[in-house]
Amino acid sequence: MNLDLLIYAAIGFAAQLVDSSIGMAYGSLSSSLLLTAGLPAQSISATIHTAEIFGGSAAAFSHWRMKNLDWKLFHKLLWPALTGAIIGAFLVTQIGNESLKLFMGIYFVFIGAVILIKTLRPVLIGQIKTHREIIGLIGGFLDAFGGSGWGEFVSSGLLLRGQEVRTAIGSIVTVEFIISAAVSAVFFSTTGIGHLPVIAALAIGSIAAAPLGAIVCRKAPVFPLKLAVGTVIMIVGIRTILLAL
Repeated sequence: MNLDLLIYAAIGFAAQLVDSSIGMAYGSLSSSLLLTAGLPAQSISATIHTAEIFGGSAAAFSHWRMKNLDWKLFHKLLWPALTGAIIGAFLVTQIGNESLKLFMGIYFVFIGAVILIKTLRPVLIGQIKTHREIIGLIGGFLDAFGGSGWGEFVSSGLLLRGQEVRTAIGSIVTVEFIISAAVSAVFFSTTGIGHLPVIAALAIGSIAAAPLGAIVCRKAPVFPLKLAVGTVIMIVGIRTILLAL
């Protein structure tokens, strides 16, 4: 394996470790690192989603083994998320998605701040009731159309409605694996998928990191996990706003 592929494997490892631990940031972290490493921007989404099939399946299995998976929540999210993802994937092959980025960035900054306030001062903000099916539908659409946002949107929605953090993360990661497979199938049937050596390297790194992330999710105290979720959502939001501007 040459140096470039080792770098891609390291990117996959880092992105999957964060994603498995706190249920988000695989797309945003890996896309920024892949762009820095020189991968063409137009190939990023298809490359990431295809690699995520392998890393995501390993993460889903690991979270199931660590008892982080809530099957009822999984089924509530799955079908709406698949619907949103397929719609988003088809639309992104037809029209641009740049107009969505600024809105997503503002939303993530706001919601990240709300989660941090809820974690540090729970009495200030009560539970916010939202339908899990709607959360899954919008999250799946954002992931396919915007290139990232599944974990950030869905985890924030679930935590604000009072979902237990570990089962939220485990269920989000498991649904994300199936979404990646569906989005990759759309890309394969429309624009095609290239950069197979890069995908293989990302997948190897992701598979190696997946069990470690599930262990962190299971063993880490809830308070720092919530702080990490809120902080990462805010960072992703700020980065998204800057890219949009």
